[in-house]
Amino acid sequence: MAIFTGALVAFAFPPFRLGFLAYVSLLPLLYWSHTGSLKTAFKTGYWWGFGFHTGVLFWIVNSTLLGAAAALLFLPLFIAVSLLLFRWLYMKYGALFLVLFPFLWTAIEYLRTLSVFGFPWQSIAHTQTYFPSLIQYVDVTGVYGVTFWICMLNVLLFMLIERLRKLYREVPFGSILRDSKVLKFALIIVLLLIAPLIYGRQVMNSGAWLGETLKVSLVQGNVDMDEKSDAELRDPSFELYEALSLRAAEDQPDLIVWPETAAITHLNFAPKYDAWMRNIVAAAKAPVLTGCFDAESIVKENLQTYKYFNAAVLYRDEESQGTWYAKMRLVPFGEWFPYEDRFPVFESLDFGQANFTPGNKYTIFSLGLKKKQVTDAEILTNPLQKNTVRFSAAICFESVFSDFIQKFSKKGAQFLVVIT
Repeated sequence: MAIFTGALVAFAFPPFRLGFLAYVSLLPLLYWSHTGSLKTAFKTGYWWGFGFHTGVLFWIVNSTLLGAAAALLFLPLFIAVSLLLFRWLYMKYGALFLVLFPFLWTAIEYLRTLSVFGFPWQSIAHTQTYFPSLIQYVDVTGVYGVTFWICMLNVLLFMLIERLRKLYREVPFGSILRDSKVLKFALIIVLLLIAPLIYGRQVMNSGAWLGETLKVSLVQGNVDMDEKSDAELRDPSFELYEALSLRAAEDQPDLIVWPETAAITHLNFAPKYDAWMRNIVAAAKAPVLTGCFDAESIVKENLQTYKYFNAAVLYRDEESQGTWYAKMRLVPFGEWFPYEDRFPVFESLDFGQANFTPGNKYTIFSLGLKKKQVTDAEILTNPLQKNTVRFSAAICFESVFSDFIQKFSKKGAQFLVVIT
């Protein structure tokens, strides 16, 4: 039952448009916190967490078998320890635990983001992706405000159900509907749903978010990773992206975006493909942002070696050197082996993971608006001028770290491009 109810929560997450299931998704955990031993709570929490994470993260197997195994076995421990804590708190403080629950769950979600092993992909707040009118208050609270709100709804529904169960055994049905506590819980639940909706509608209808507009074309070649990695098939991949970009250029976009690793080569060490990118930009008459690899030459123990990066580069014109960003939050055991630099023994371990190095710079790209006729030279001279916009590129996994992404905004980014 624990695995089954945990797996059902996956249907509240995208791509399913069933985010309202999140409002009852934590009810089993609240129920189990009220019954059984501490040992039972830990075991039940682990299996619920296993079902939940398997349902939400099963697709990781396609990228990294080791990473998937580590995630599906390790992440349920957060739920196991959480339910153990919840059970202990209920045994010690009784119903007061329900008041603490939203704070505890939100804190646990935040703790899951810390360290190089942070993994916030399955935050319960992400279930509300398709309900933008309900979550506009994130401009004040951040993503954790949504988590807290969902927890409050679960707690209130749990208290309402428990009250109804108690009354059902004691009083006639007609009296249940007139019970003051039932009415109070129901009213608060309705207010918790209506208040964010009213605020969200006001924000979305106010036009306060409107500013300078630009046209962006997204190009997806849908080329299999094995094909892109094959040196003999690299040219056909570039030809495909060139053709798609020139077709997109017919709409005169301000920016053309390719996916992560679309140019799966070290462009700064590959003159042929670097020149090819410049020619595409010149022919399309639009800047191109693409995912690629980057490398940096270093000397280690008197030997020349390289650091490799999962990167993104913006080509603005045929003469541009490109502006680079190296992915900073890498997937543990998938894109790198954490602490390999501190423990050299890890360097000999090979589970099929990539050996990237985390980047260390929050890159802000500058882009001239086509309708303003801003030249690339003007952008390089004054990237903060009025007729330019500034943006950042997050690469796949790192886009779910809200605190990390916020730093790009604080450094001047006006919008975010996520490539994956």
